[in-house]
Amino acid sequence: MKSTMPNGPGHVGQAPAFAELATDAQDCHVHRAWPWRQRLSSAAGRRMLALWRRAGGDRHPFAVEAAVGWLQKQNLRRGLPAREGGPPCCGTTAALLPTLVELGQMNLVRPWCDWLLAQQLPDGGFPRSDASGGSAFNTAQAVAALAVMAAEGEQSHIAALRRAGDYLAGRLMADWIPGTGNMYQVRVAAELCCLPALATAARLLDIADWQDVVDRGAAHARRVVDWRLAQASLRLVPYVAEAWLALGQPALAAEAMRGAEALQRRDGAVPATPAGRWGDHALLAHLAALWYRAGERERADRALTRLARRQLPSGGWHETWGRGERTCESAWVVNHFLDAAQWQVRSAFAAGAADLPLSIAADDGRFRAVERWMAAFEPDDKIADVGCGSGRFLKMLGQRCPDRRWIGIDRSERLLSRLPAAVEARRGGFLHLPAHDGEFAGAFAVESLEHALLPRQAIAELCRVVRPGGRLLIVDKHVRLQSLSLCQPWERWFSPEDVIAWLAPYCRDITVRAVAHGPNDRAGGLFLCWEARRR
Repeated sequence: MKSTMPNGPGHVGQAPAFAELATDAQDCHVHRAWPWRQRLSSAAGRRMLALWRRAGGDRHPFAVEAAVGWLQKQNLRRGLPAREGGPPCCGTTAALLPTLVELGQMNLVRPWCDWLLAQQLPDGGFPRSDASGGSAFNTAQAVAALAVMAAEGEQSHIAALRRAGDYLAGRLMADWIPGTGNMYQVRVAAELCCLPALATAARLLDIADWQDVVDRGAAHARRVVDWRLAQASLRLVPYVAEAWLALGQPALAAEAMRGAEALQRRDGAVPATPAGRWGDHALLAHLAALWYRAGERERADRALTRLARRQLPSGGWHETWGRGERTCESAWVVNHFLDAAQWQVRSAFAAGAADLPLSIAADDGRFRAVERWMAAFEPDDKIADVGCGSGRFLKMLGQRCPDRRWIGIDRSERLLSRLPAAVEARRGGFLHLPAHDGEFAGAFAVESLEHALLPRQAIAELCRVVRPGGRLLIVDKHVRLQSLSLCQPWERWFSPEDVIAWLAPYCRDITVRAVAHGPNDRAGGLFLCWEARRR
């Protein structure tokens, strides 16, 4: 393995003076949608940044990795318990599977999915934790998980999905009996939470009868429930709001969330009951994910920051806080926290998508690095831009190398719609790329690895989709300069050695060098370029 690190002033191999670093930080690329990314080079600015960080203004960048580590330490031969020391729960285990698929943790998904399938009852339902019979809630979680696995190409799960969907549809229809009172409304609200999973399965398998159950159930819930009364069961509120969002009723979701929003404290906490002084970490994490989805980013940030501060050394969380005694750890908190962390990234990019730069200069050092790397490819080679954004690199490359087959991968459908017609657009995240093993002759990522919640996993995924002998290129920022920047809480910059170590298990001929930013030849050490060849 070879590491190329120029030793000129401002290059990676020699630490430049602080004044040069500050200038480089001020000059570096700033997304116009995010004014908080302005670089702080003055003494007053640095003092302000230090005070902000001491006050807890930034979330620990490894909270997601620690939470995934907590899951990896659990027993893979059985399902996850809802809380530490309890029996394995089908609902808890199933709820985590779509989250883990998004994070690319297939080594956890497959054994837990196999365990889940083994628990299915003869009537198609999935049991309660105490094995006393089928549970509509647990079955709904299993239906959602099996639908994700079937969409991933796991055809063997479709039969189990059909049986579970039939059970859930029949169970929901049987519960539609007249009633009155607050408890009846809470029960109807709980049944509403099962409908989105059935709707997803109905679309996937094209079963009109299931969709009819969903439509009738949603109409029944709208007619029966006064959502102000549902606040008596605050833990149910985020499930209700999530259901209405999935069913295309954002106004009803907002109405259901209004009571929880009124209870949020300045430190981000939300009590578990309207009059309570103790809180539920799973409730807070679930609310945070929904607030991000609804565009309430400031409220969600406060909730997620509080959760990160209360994370245990194990990577998990106590089930509750403020009761004067330590409680057991809960898998539900980990599940909702990981969902909220992903929605934090998505919501920030959705808010700033309109202002992302649409072009890049041909003499920009980053583009020159990609263009030079492109010279090694042959006509008709498939090359992917991972985290392509608005496609500013692909537009230039397509004009200069029209004989290549270009693929742009990004989470945002809005950004993908801006790609040139000659570019194949694929929607997907860095941790779970929509591509077959070894599909591409090459893949590159410019300023996108820094936004991956699990960068080591992101590099493993990037290597997976490049064929043996293919080439990879990564351009991103040096961690040495991150302390001068007000970054998003999840954003992480890298040392040359970190990325080399993550590439090493999959690649050979690894090099790293500094590249210039902007139309000049001075590489001040802000941007680094890693190149490698797939083994």
